[in-house]
Amino acid sequence: MKRYRPLLAAAAALALALGSSAAAQQTVALPDRDRALQLPAKTLFQVGELEGEDYENFGAVNDVAFDARGNLYVLDATGFHIIVFDPAGKYLRTIGRQGDGPGEFGMPMALAILPGGELVVNDAAKANLQIFGPDGTFRRTVVLPETLGRAAGRMRVSPRGGVITETMQLVQRTVNQGQRDAPQRMQLPGRSVTRLAIGDSVRGSRLFTTPPRDMQLGAAREASGGIRVSMSMRAFEPSLLWSPTADGGTAVLNDATYRIGLLDPAGRTTRHLERAIKPRKVTDTDKKRFLENQKKGVGTGGSGGMIAFAATTASAGSAGTGATPPLNRTTTMRMGSMALKESDVTWGDVIPVVAALGTDSFGRLWIQRAGPELGDGPIDVVDPSLRYLGTLAAQEMPRAFGPGGRLAYLVKDDMDVQHVVVKQLLR
Repeated sequence: MKRYRPLLAAAAALALALGSSAAAQQTVALPDRDRALQLPAKTLFQVGELEGEDYENFGAVNDVAFDARGNLYVLDATGFHIIVFDPAGKYLRTIGRQGDGPGEFGMPMALAILPGGELVVNDAAKANLQIFGPDGTFRRTVVLPETLGRAAGRMRVSPRGGVITETMQLVQRTVNQGQRDAPQRMQLPGRSVTRLAIGDSVRGSRLFTTPPRDMQLGAAREASGGIRVSMSMRAFEPSLLWSPTADGGTAVLNDATYRIGLLDPAGRTTRHLERAIKPRKVTDTDKKRFLENQKKGVGTGGSGGMIAFAATTASAGSAGTGATPPLNRTTTMRMGSMALKESDVTWGDVIPVVAALGTDSFGRLWIQRAGPELGDGPIDVVDPSLRYLGTLAAQEMPRAFGPGGRLAYLVKDDMDVQHVVVKQLLR
């Protein structure tokens, strides 16, 4: 018997390891039926006006965020600046302007405010992060390591320090040589959810990465300034959704189901949060409504969608030869108001169940589902222990969560004027 003890011990160790692995992949199932939930909130203030001071006129708000004191930061992409309001909605300062110098922006896309008050702004045109002090003075510029690619999409502060954002490598485009007007193929790299530690330089670690994929572009067509543009859209494609969690981890989803991965701070999947709601099939009415919403430049209820385009500039050497002109720019972006032809759209088969994820200052995870008509859907709320608290009636998802239960919403009035509305949850 003694000679078998090592084998038995090894088997027991293996069983324990497998059991630990299974526990690490625990699935938390939410109830099948909604339970109505109300989270009363009062409106504190609204900013943004059709007429007024410069700081009151928003051109295109790309992002909003709160700092630890409850100050509101509004990133106006077409104004090339960030406008700061105090917790009561009083104007404090404007940060940045258009330009090529330090503290100036080429294409500000996202922002986050670190616990110490430093403002981090992702400038997509310059492919860098610009850092400003709590008083708005420019401090430094940092660049992501080449191994991480470029920051893409929103940024949110991590409870473990630094920020979490999306990163991706540069797009590689394969063309049909000698067929200038033929459809082109773009190779889209995977998108990563990445934690960044920001100091005098940037260090980062990928927490989750989607698989790379190809995207077929339509035949090039003429645009202004001698530029030829190839465009494409994948409609109803699942978006990469994520949100920091109270324990320093991240909630992540990248498919059409209601099965959210819960990552620990190191990026290991420890649990899944799921609900028995199946994606519904796309109908002709959905397609029509999607195109109408896209032309208006309004959201599609989180139904998924990515635009890709490649712009080329004609040159004397390629004119009349049928050769593909040199590539000037390639990019991908989320839903926008770009003019697309219906032939540019590749339709998905189903509408993703989950539209958006967010985490409030109390550590509760907000999970918005797609609405029945591509509008805002209901929001499931779970506490930090993943206990289901209930479901809010269909409504807009907050653009930002602030301290003490503050919420920021981006709304448009009948005149198409953007406003940021700040509310306070009542506990």
